[in-house]
Amino acid sequence: MGLVVGVTADRRADEQQELLRRRGARPVHAPTIRTLSLAGEEVLRAATEELIDAPPDIVVLTTGLGVRSWVEAADSMGLGAALADAFEEATVLTRGPKANGAAVTAGWHVDWIAPDATSAELVEQLRAMDVSGQRVAVQLDGRAEPVLAQQVAALGAEVVAVPIYRWELPADPEPALRLVDAVCEGAVDAVTFTSAPAVWNLVELAEAAGQLDALRSQLSGPVLSVCVGHVCDAASQKAGFTNTVVPERPRLGPMVQTLSRHVAGSRTPMRVGSREVLLAASAVVVDDQVVELTRREREVLALLMRHPGAVVDKAQMRQVVWGGAVNDHAVEVTVGRLRRRLDGVLRVETVPRRGYRITA
Repeated sequence: MGLVVGVTADRRADEQQELLRRRGARPVHAPTIRTLSLAGEEVLRAATEELIDAPPDIVVLTTGLGVRSWVEAADSMGLGAALADAFEEATVLTRGPKANGAAVTAGWHVDWIAPDATSAELVEQLRAMDVSGQRVAVQLDGRAEPVLAQQVAALGAEVVAVPIYRWELPADPEPALRLVDAVCEGAVDAVTFTSAPAVWNLVELAEAAGQLDALRSQLSGPVLSVCVGHVCDAASQKAGFTNTVVPERPRLGPMVQTLSRHVAGSRTPMRVGSREVLLAASAVVVDDQVVELTRREREVLALLMRHPGAVVDKAQMRQVVWGGAVNDHAVEVTVGRLRRRLDGVLRVETVPRRGYRITA
């Protein structure tokens, strides 16, 4: 791909970065979120014991991480078998395949899976089931506000909310702030999101840095917002990041494949002689060879590529690339660096007393 891709996840970030590298991308890890386990907290033990003492009629499971963490915590408390017994007669609903897979692995039966992995589908299914007066266990995701539990309670159910973990801003926000800078400067081709809170935390960090408008502009134009599923995509759209792609299946592998296919289908290669050239945010791909570039080098090359073989004079370069704020020496230095980087794939020729041109 030859792309620079910002990765905002904290969990499974190494796996995602490796998938991107295999596709020829350069990932930049900048977590906008951290997940704090509540496995050792008394609030989780109390909710688990409450469900064991008075088993629920319905169990709502929302995330794979939550289910796995709950099972591990219950086992560590010596309550794993009792919790499984408490769910034996309950109707179990899951918000999509991740929670379903974790429940099945734990040995819990599942009666219904939300087709598009959204909480709205869970609420509608519970409404259709008429849960008024029934006891419903709701496994919370990491949001501070238990929105789903409140919506289920509004249907008249007796809700037992089960907090497994919570989402917070990253302990070190500097990588995320650097990602905001890079997106705003056009040095990133795409940003991946694997949870809605990762989107909202990026918004919060950008707003605090005074760069939210610029971030929205980039993620609604040249920079792609790559969302793992529809819930994440809805958050991206609501945040004002409208240039989005979503895989059919909410998984890391399909997400990276979707990004790759989108880029292949949306970028039209240019030709310089017999060479096929694609410009990315911080690189150029010549045939299958990726050459990384600085921002200025990329802008100089983009100017030369507008009309391959045509001469671009130094005055035009100064104006277009630097806004007229530098002298000819700065142009010459940048062109020299660009020429060395492209050695063997493209040639930046000097046309005496006229300027420069790009050739194969």
